[in-house]
Amino acid sequence: MGRTRRAFAVFFLLGAALLGQAAGVAAADGWEEGVHYFRLAEAQAVAEPSKIEVKEYFWYGCGHCYHFEPLVKAWKAELPEDVAFVQTPAVWNRMMQLHAHLFYAAKDLGVFDALHDGFFQALQEERNPLTDPAEIVERFAAAGAPREAVMAAVESPSVMTRVRDAAQAMQAAGLQGVPGLVVAGKYRIGAAEAGSQEAMLEIADFLIEQERAALGGAE
Repeated sequence: MGRTRRAFAVFFLLGAALLGQAAGVAAADGWEEGVHYFRLAEAQAVAEPSKIEVKEYFWYGCGHCYHFEPLVKAWKAELPEDVAFVQTPAVWNRMMQLHAHLFYAAKDLGVFDALHDGFFQALQEERNPLTDPAEIVERFAAAGAPREAVMAAVESPSVMTRVRDAAQAMQAAGLQGVPGLVVAGKYRIGAAEAGSQEAMLEIADFLIEQERAALGGAE
């Protein structure tokens, strides 16, 4: 009887080890909620409810965001029609607030595409904090914006509202750093939990497919 019990114990332990290995492989091959990405405590409104929104939070002064930018550009260029990509400035201090104002003012004045990469370049390569009003006006003017309209746009109530809303949404999403993604207003993805910036986009793809299946849609 003792020998039988010992044999059973060995068999049980071996089986448990094999199951543990299988579980480890499954976890390594898939993306797990609460491990690689997180569900928000409360879902957020999206700009286009008819589409699956992917919102990126970033800052021009963030080196990680600077390196993430070309990955995001290539990724969003391949997005299907049912996915909407929204880039949003992160805000948690006064300098970031200023840069968020520049982001939205550039959009309002129709010069965003001409200035976006240059803002990154200024902070990351030139070590220029983009805080001098005269220089800001010149940058906007060089991109085609009327000089007299620049600071009015930067300080406009519309821009102030969007900056405030962006800060509140980021805080509500629980993002502690950038770059960060929020998918469908429901899920938060950060590089630390995902494992890499490339993995962030892979998880976003996974969640897009998950949302599409839940909605019964197709590409």
